[in-house]
Amino acid sequence: MIDTRFVGKSRTSSWPHAADRASSPSRGAMVPAVARAAQLLNTLAATERPLPLTALVKTLALPKSTVHGLCVTLAHAGLIERLDNGAYQLGTRVMDLANAYMSRTDPAAEFQAIMKAEAPMPEESIVLSVLDGADIVYVGCRNGTRTFGFNFRIGMRLPANCTASGKAMLSSRSAQYVMDLESGRAFYSLTRKSIARAEPLEERQGGAVGYAIDDEETRLDDVPSDL
Repeated sequence: MIDTRFVGKSRTSSWPHAADRASSPSRGAMVPAVARAAQLLNTLAATERPLPLTALVKTLALPKSTVHGLCVTLAHAGLIERLDNGAYQLGTRVMDLANAYMSRTDPAAEFQAIMKAEAPMPEESIVLSVLDGADIVYVGCRNGTRTFGFNFRIGMRLPANCTASGKAMLSSRSAQYVMDLESGRAFYSLTRKSIARAEPLEERQGGAVGYAIDDEETRLDDVPSDL
């Protein structure tokens, strides 16, 4: 099961970037300078640490003067930042643009549009979920062809402490928040492998590695699929 809700460390996606999709021939000719700027932004977004100019030149396979000009222009626009050591990272203006996009976007509708248009990894179940107290609620789902034991449904509610997506989202909350849920007996078990205590749950939340795992905590492999 792939959960689109949690993103930990930056990863280079195999899905086309929005800029790539927008630059298809059917939508008109690309502006080379803009395409190179988008490529530079995508490169910085896919790395875990700031990159020096030399690394950007090597990755983008462009002349040093061209990359330097792109960096100066993007930094002036606030889209990237130049650190004291000369390395570059994404700038705060990127968050402003992301927030503006999200304020005008229905995430569930966007999820369904992507599933319909691109149909990624058809054998896997892909879900979009939100944290609601101690539970997660699925607001988008695409069940895969691989047998998983049960089908996800929009509106389905499961304990966050038992699911990979729930543990991933709990890892973004404070330790006190999780402890309060435990002390309020908000966590509960679905199988004998479920973890309903905060301390061992913290070890499986996945914040340090960028992902979380449901190890038979929602459904045991030996449970009949019709249960």
